[in-house]
Amino acid sequence: MSIFFCVLSLVIAGLAEGVMDHLQFHYTKPNQFWNPNLSWRNKYKDGEKVNGPKFWLSTTILVSLTDGWHLMKSIRTYFLSLAVIFMVAWMNIYWLYSVAAGVAFMLIFKIFFTLIYNLLKST
Repeated sequence: MSIFFCVLSLVIAGLAEGVMDHLQFHYTKPNQFWNPNLSWRNKYKDGEKVNGPKFWLSTTILVSLTDGWHLMKSIRTYFLSLAVIFMVAWMNIYWLYSVAAGVAFMLIFKIFFTLIYNLLKST
């Protein structure tokens, strides 16, 4: 049964990434939440970066609540982590280890994403 949920998690992660790419490269409707050309403003007070975050953590951990692209990105990452958990569980490893593997996957992914993103942003 775990392998079914592993595959299902990968399907959901893939769908979320497909939506991300569509939003980033092909979405043209004037929707403040889904259009990346507009939605990036949702994380700031009055839509202006100089005014600071719209709410606590709206520019970091809770950014997925501000726009569709980040929501899909979070869904993708969480479901990839779930796929790891289900895969480890399928291999009949103690359930706590499978959860630890999924959390470790997500943390490693997020840490290295943040490192390269900040490095590239500063150059």
